[in-house]
Amino acid sequence: MNRETTRHNPSVSAYRPDIDGLRAIAIGAVLLFHAFPNHFPGGFIGVDVFFVISGFLITSNIYRSFASATFSLGSFYLRRIRRIFPALILMLSSSLAIGWVVLTPKELMQLGRDTLAATGFASNLVYWAESGYFDAAAITKPLLHLWSLGIEEQFYLVWPLLMWFGHRILKGRELAVVIVAISFVACLITTAPLSAAAFFSPATRMWELAVGGVIALSGKKNEQLLPGADADQPQNDRSWQMEVSSCLGLILILSAVWVLDGTPYPGWRALLPTVGAGLIIVGGKSVFVNRYLLSNPLMVFIGLISYPLYLWHWPLLSFAHIARLGVVPVPMALSLLAASVVLAIGTYLLVERPLHRTSLDWASGKLLLMGMVTMGFCGGAIYYSRGNGWSLSQSAVNVAKTHHGMPLAMPVGITEPPAKLLEPKAASEEPETPVGAPSAAPIALVPPSHQNVSNGSSGEKRAQKALLELYREHVLTASSVLGDPDAYLVEMISSRLKATRTGLCEYSNPSTPWPDPTKDRSICEKPIDGAKNVLILGDSIASDAYSWLHFAYPEVNFIQRTGPGCHLQRFEKDLPTPCVSTLRDAKEMAVSPQAKIDVVVLTSLWSVRTPAQMNETPAGTLIDTLLTNGKTIVLIGPPIGFTAPARDFVTKCLSISKDGLTDAELEQCAREHSNLHRGFNKALKEYANQKQIVFVDLHEMACNDSMCPILDDAGQLMYTDNWHRSFPGSVFVASRVRNSRILERLFSNR
Repeated sequence: MNRETTRHNPSVSAYRPDIDGLRAIAIGAVLLFHAFPNHFPGGFIGVDVFFVISGFLITSNIYRSFASATFSLGSFYLRRIRRIFPALILMLSSSLAIGWVVLTPKELMQLGRDTLAATGFASNLVYWAESGYFDAAAITKPLLHLWSLGIEEQFYLVWPLLMWFGHRILKGRELAVVIVAISFVACLITTAPLSAAAFFSPATRMWELAVGGVIALSGKKNEQLLPGADADQPQNDRSWQMEVSSCLGLILILSAVWVLDGTPYPGWRALLPTVGAGLIIVGGKSVFVNRYLLSNPLMVFIGLISYPLYLWHWPLLSFAHIARLGVVPVPMALSLLAASVVLAIGTYLLVERPLHRTSLDWASGKLLLMGMVTMGFCGGAIYYSRGNGWSLSQSAVNVAKTHHGMPLAMPVGITEPPAKLLEPKAASEEPETPVGAPSAAPIALVPPSHQNVSNGSSGEKRAQKALLELYREHVLTASSVLGDPDAYLVEMISSRLKATRTGLCEYSNPSTPWPDPTKDRSICEKPIDGAKNVLILGDSIASDAYSWLHFAYPEVNFIQRTGPGCHLQRFEKDLPTPCVSTLRDAKEMAVSPQAKIDVVVLTSLWSVRTPAQMNETPAGTLIDTLLTNGKTIVLIGPPIGFTAPARDFVTKCLSISKDGLTDAELEQCAREHSNLHRGFNKALKEYANQKQIVFVDLHEMACNDSMCPILDDAGQLMYTDNWHRSFPGSVFVASRVRNSRILERLFSNR
């Protein structure tokens, strides 16, 4: 994280080692959060602490320059260039080199774009623009952490001018207080309805840096940092107020690390780390906490390397996650953190300190500018070439080209599920397989039956290789026809959106009013006399459920009240605006005698760990209300989930070697990373048994033990991301649900 160096800056008359110690706490919180988010859920607040420190030191130095009539805007930005650029250029170039080796062209394309944004200090704006329900997981973006650097640099563009204006025309502190108030109010207003804007916008985060500025401007005549900051101040001059201030500030910061979980953030919750950091700075370096804890030599050294440490740690964790296609184990995470410390120390000793000893001139500044421009050019070239020709890691497309040598014919487009699947089964017809067991049809990347095919058998491997070859053909054909390496995935996503009736029966934009008055939604929400009327409530997982339930039971009238982010476990204040009215109206319909709803289906991206936890959620309250009103409920468990997009598993397992896929690659494709939601599934199943309501266990129906299919028997991808079903995936689930006959009695008109 960026910082203004105080030890080597001659404009700072009284160096405060405790501020370097405060940086150590901030970077420690960030590292622990990124490596172990479940244990340190609020560690992200370390960035807020950095903001306060940066605003404090920058403002202190600016006003000292004003007081001595030595302020120069050019010199100010030259110091920023010398402070920020060297370590950043080193990290960006290293990240591109690693990406060249381990990333697919698509992944490298995103890295190139993010590199270009980082060189313009606009990362926060780019991540803000792409944020949304279907945004890629944070851990898959090696440069995501640079959003905070963008906030700081955008702050530096305007803050010196505002301080000059305040110094010449107004009182600087009063102007800073006004800026804090305006920015904080904007943050409060936008956090709930526009969380991404509140998080990434410089306008809504500026108040945290400005708080540090207000503290700096509160120093006596702006000539010393604050009471307690003077190096010559005797210890007996410390007041109990300063002692309390420092202790309380430390308590607020540490409490935020364990209490906050990021939802919603920043909002008023950002007051904890911001006020905490401010109180510690106000305490001065002579109070007990600052003098003996924060000024400890080890803490000071960690603070001095905090900027390069912040730069290095996240790319290492992210690349490890991408390469492993899943969660990084604890020993590896600890090793990566240790490696980031080593890299940070090397960067500090070999790059930063030597540069700080050189004279401040534009000759070196121009070289650093040229280096940053070069990095931006490289990133832009990679992005605009879509990563093609820049990656050593083979994508499914170029693997197929090497293997087949020529494009294949375009397969028939996916429009409808097989007709046989849509035919209603007679009530007397026996299920094709026992409830919960896979059918005899081939299952992608897993044995058709664990009773008759042993794990690791040659027959299993041949079947898996055949499915992967089919998948390669689908990808190559779509790419050859449309000229886009991602054409096949786009086709899968488009077919899913069509099958889930997105834009008609569910909203597609959280900021757009819903329902759309220009569309006739009667097909989505109108009960039909004489038919079995089934109401489906929930988020995008419920939209997938509509798709496969419709394929399995086309004779049933499914009333769809679903939408991205409409999570049944969340309270209304935490839901996107369109969800509030959608779910509220659906709940009223569910209990209304006039609506003639026969069955209510509830499903979401559940995250309950115990049955008791479910009782405490809005979903538990809704279920109790429905049961009280005599309604029949079907509870569908969480989806089969992977820790990386399903396509990545298949792509990473393709090989152009003569020997094809190795046993290790087949094992990874078939068995890893299919347990993401199983714990939630078990808790929800226990809850359903306690409530005596029907539970649909997707894991039991579709998987063998911990092995879950990624491709269907035609080599079609069954997921569009980590857990949303593609069209073929919905058809696959529909066949399993229909064959299990678990819903036959509830959905029958007889």
